[in-house]
Amino acid sequence: MFTISSKKLQKVAMAVAATACVAVMSSCSQETDFYDETAVLENNMEIYKQNFVQKYGEVSPTQSWDFTEMPAQARVTRGGTHVPSMTWTLKSGVVTANIVNQDFKKVKDKVADENVKAVAWPYTLAEINLYPYYAHGVGGDKYNYYRLGASYTYNGVTVSDSISTNATNGNWYSIGKFGKDGSNDMNFNSYRIIDTRNMVYADSYTWWVSYQNGSDDNIVEFKRTNLGLCKMFTVNEHGYVAFDCNGDGDYSDLICRIEPKNVDLVPQSTEKRYMVEDLGGTKDFDFNDIVFDVIQQPNGDQKCIVRALGGMLDVAITVGDSTWRKSEKLADYTQIINTNPIVKDMVIDEFKVTGWQPKANNVTVTVYPAVSSARGLSLSFPKDGTIPFMVAVKTSKVWNLEQVSVEDVPGWFADIER
Repeated sequence: MFTISSKKLQKVAMAVAATACVAVMSSCSQETDFYDETAVLENNMEIYKQNFVQKYGEVSPTQSWDFTEMPAQARVTRGGTHVPSMTWTLKSGVVTANIVNQDFKKVKDKVADENVKAVAWPYTLAEINLYPYYAHGVGGDKYNYYRLGASYTYNGVTVSDSISTNATNGNWYSIGKFGKDGSNDMNFNSYRIIDTRNMVYADSYTWWVSYQNGSDDNIVEFKRTNLGLCKMFTVNEHGYVAFDCNGDGDYSDLICRIEPKNVDLVPQSTEKRYMVEDLGGTKDFDFNDIVFDVIQQPNGDQKCIVRALGGMLDVAITVGDSTWRKSEKLADYTQIINTNPIVKDMVIDEFKVTGWQPKANNVTVTVYPAVSSARGLSLSFPKDGTIPFMVAVKTSKVWNLEQVSVEDVPGWFADIER
């Protein structure tokens, strides 16, 4: 007594239908290439798309199928909804104000040094102490107002917080007039304990800088832009960050001493899990026909780990410049592996990868019909707004059991707890 999976039954039925089709056509034609199994897969693709929409609804034209960098989706969990938050706690009195005087000249030199290159702001989601120490006017009699802030949007409401200071007439300003070179008194004797880590649960979030020019009673915002680059350096063992608030390429507008807390800037590995449907069926949305992880180590080395094979067709996985084929590695490529039951850390096979671009998702799966001579059908990572045959999720996300379709789209892919 034995049992056979519904997926295997489906494949048997397809083979029988193919044989019948060949038999009928043979009586009327001398052609030998009258049944194209790849065309069957292509037809399955169109039926799959229709069934997908029927089950999950129309796909938003902006929907991305890479859930490794979608923090807004990550807020949905089985236990409910995480509400985003952000704190900018004011601490009056700068107990380390003597540092301002000691570091001032070297800080100015660092900001002006062309060898100190601008870098991407690394503390988007972090807890930091930020001390506004110096500001520099750009000339003219009116005040230049510099602002550094962060904002997030959640359920249609935008929440923002920021720090602001002013400078004028090309002068340098510092906290409590501790600076040298005729520094003026900057309107700060405080610092902020900033925690933006929970912005990850927002619909969108960003850090920004802005520049205003005018008088106290007539301030007109001239420019507000997302914070991209800044200059970061160390003076006398103190960390500093310098911001270009007015977009003129000079990073002396606002300079802060910074103390990172609860943030890890050590290079981390980049990891993505790809879940794929192989088109062996048109109503099967378990996304476990091919499951593989791609990992890039901090030193640049890349590898792919094949985790699950829930389909019966032969497939090839191409990651960057490297390809792995199921029929070349497994004696019986029709066997279903690690989908019922599921062993999360199973390694079916592992191979070295070169040329993977994580953000580009340059990954392709080629599906081969049962006829060994038939051409393969290639499935690339889907463009935004299209019907997906492949998605990218965090490597902590576990694929579904055999013949258990994902519950909802896109929520199921983003929720690592389901």
